[in-house]
Amino acid sequence: MIEIKIPRMKRIEMSRKNIALLGTAALLLILSYAVHMYFGAVSIPASGPYYYSTDNGRTFIRSRAIHIPPFDLNGKKAVEAGVFVDAHGKPYVAYVFTYLLAGQAILAGLPKVDGQKIDNDSMRMQASQYCLVRKPGHKKWVPWNSPEGQQIVNVRDPATGQPAKPYAGS
Repeated sequence: MIEIKIPRMKRIEMSRKNIALLGTAALLLILSYAVHMYFGAVSIPASGPYYYSTDNGRTFIRSRAIHIPPFDLNGKKAVEAGVFVDAHGKPYVAYVFTYLLAGQAILAGLPKVDGQKIDNDSMRMQASQYCLVRKPGHKKWVPWNSPEGQQIVNVRDPATGQPAKPYAGS
């Protein structure tokens, strides 16, 4: 039989003052990390405007608040709308989009400031893999990240062929 001797650890005695200082330092470290993670990831305040449609893109509703589509708006299912202006400055819906449950779950984690959700580009990018898009009036949803989806969301001005100008609201 083999006998293994383990040396005894020397007992370290700490005063209550040292324990309190160590605890305070650990708490400050944890709080500073939490503040960094919360505020460091934020990119754009929820200032909008954001646009939503309840009639498959025929019309749109302006909002300064972020809503995760699809959501209920006055008893109707609302989706987010990509709104642009034509050569005459008239706004129109170029596409509508919504999220599958996985995308909704990602966006449900958007941080809040004063009760308002804050837009976060990295979270939107992560959720885009669960995003579906279609042209107004069409029935078929396609994945946002698919070639067909990218063709829909890369809106061009029909008159010039240049990228269309997003509608800033009035």
